[in-house]
Amino acid sequence: MANSFQADTDIGIDEIRQHYDDLKLLEKAFDAAKDACDACPLYSDGHKFNLARMRAMTDMASVLRDRGESKTLTEKQRKFAQDVLGEPTYENLISSGKAPRGREVETPDVLKPHNLPKRPPGRLPGR
Repeated sequence: MANSFQADTDIGIDEIRQHYDDLKLLEKAFDAAKDACDACPLYSDGHKFNLARMRAMTDMASVLRDRGESKTLTEKQRKFAQDVLGEPTYENLISSGKAPRGREVETPDVLKPHNLPKRPPGRLPGR
């Protein structure tokens, strides 16, 4: 029993700092969702979407507060809150066209339009 009690009370400084950083992140994300909600017409899809975001931030914050300083957000929850804030968590270089293209290759004969079938094959007899 002593070992489990020790593990429960043995919280590192990094976990406590992360706990409070997560709470601040959730507060900022809630405010951002509230501002976006206020900017949308009442009962529109955007309004409902941002209300759902606000509920999610409130739920996550209440769980963090209830479980004490040892509880932090998961990576998925933290990414969600950062997305609400508009902080990009990654940059898609391919879609934005920033990644260098590889060398051009010739289309194989099999995939050229004159070699493709004109219409799909018919049904096999007896099926």
